[in-house]
Amino acid sequence: MDDLIRVWKIEQVQSAGGKWDKERLDYFNGVWIRKLSPDELVRRLEPFVPAEWDRGMLKKIAPHIQERMKTLKDAHDLIRFLFTDDIGYESKLLIPKKSDQITTTEALARSRAVLAELEPFTGTVIKPALESLAEQLGWSRGDLNSAIRMAVTGRKVGPPLYESLEVLGKEKSLKRIEKAQELLVGGPD
Repeated sequence: MDDLIRVWKIEQVQSAGGKWDKERLDYFNGVWIRKLSPDELVRRLEPFVPAEWDRGMLKKIAPHIQERMKTLKDAHDLIRFLFTDDIGYESKLLIPKKSDQITTTEALARSRAVLAELEPFTGTVIKPALESLAEQLGWSRGDLNSAIRMAVTGRKVGPPLYESLEVLGKEKSLKRIEKAQELLVGGPD
C-alpha cells in the first residue's frame, strides 16, 4: 500500500469516464482460460455443459477447445457434436467453394474408406492419412478438412479436426460422413 501511495499522482488520473470494452474483456478472459490446467478447465465448465454429457469425453476434448474459447460458455457450442447426433446443417455447406456436389460426395466416400482402415484411430494417425488423400484428390487440405468437419460436427469451426474425429470415435465419425454423402446424393438444399 505504501508503494501505491508513493507512486500515485493526481495528474495521471483521467477525467473521462470509464468505457465498457467487451472485446477487451473477452480477450483477457480467453487468456485466463488458456492458463488453466485441463482438469481445472473441466471443473469450471461444469455449470456450462449439461449434466448428462460424459465427463470423460469432456476431459479428452478440453485441451483442444481451450485455445478457441473466449468464455466458458463457448464450450457448449464447440463440443455439442460429441454428445448428440442432431448436428443439422444444409448440404450445400459440405461443398467447398471450388468443388461441386459430385466431387464432394466422392471425396467424402474416399475419406470414409481411408478412415475406416486406420488403426489406431488417433489424431496422429488420422492427420497424415487425410493429408495424403487431399493430395491424391488434388484438393487442398483445408477444403477436404472443411467438408469432413461439416459432416462430422455440423460446424465450420471447432476443435482441431483430427482430434475431434479421435474423441468422437471411428464408428460415429464414419456414420456421420456416410450420412453427409447421402445428404449430398439427395441434392443440395
